[in-house]
Amino acid sequence: MDEQEKGWITPYLYLYQGFCVPKSGTTWLKALTFAIVHRQHFPSLENYPLLVFNPHERVPPFEFVIYDDINDQTHDLSKIPEPRIFGTHVPFTSLAKSIKESNCKIIYICRNLFDTFVSTWVFVNKIMPKDLDKPNKVMFLKYEDLKEDVNFNVKKIAEFLDCPFTKEEESSGVIENIIKLCSFEKMKELKVNKSRTMGKGTIVENKYFFWKAKIGDWVNYLSPSMVEKLS
Repeated sequence: MDEQEKGWITPYLYLYQGFCVPKSGTTWLKALTFAIVHRQHFPSLENYPLLVFNPHERVPPFEFVIYDDINDQTHDLSKIPEPRIFGTHVPFTSLAKSIKESNCKIIYICRNLFDTFVSTWVFVNKIMPKDLDKPNKVMFLKYEDLKEDVNFNVKKIAEFLDCPFTKEEESSGVIENIIKLCSFEKMKELKVNKSRTMGKGTIVENKYFFWKAKIGDWVNYLSPSMVEKLS
């Protein structure tokens, strides 16, 4: 190991030749989803929530924000104004039955194995056959597809969430504004994502949610032997 630093989840974060494990596009997806669903509430980009709040604060994760304190059982999610959007790292197969059988929509995003450096594809291959037969319940989204055609997938997400863009919105550039607002480059440079933190028991610096957002960058960090082991 080249370097050992204080981690943001575990006591220590080990860096090997400057390499940090990247994510699967969760932060970007949360920003896009929030902007799509709330576009009627915030038609102007001035003073937009995502300019002063990290996407994980607007779309809070169950395990790291809402239920960060296991002793706190006071949360009443029904009191949160609709539409309610949440995130979770809990595998789909482990979600509560009440969630699976509810009318809520689920967007599942994954990324190439080598770019995420975690074995997600095993899980993906298990859930795809049965759950993609429920297109009105689960939307399966690949990070690479989202990067390749953001415009198409933003419209696809909006349709899945039952809030499709109108022709007037499309012609007036609403989709393009959302894409620009939620772009990696834009979010990474915001003050809120450079200096602030989030979480209660587990404190996370917002800057850790933004690294490179590149496809195929794994070739610069993984040796042939590492690739062989991951394969």
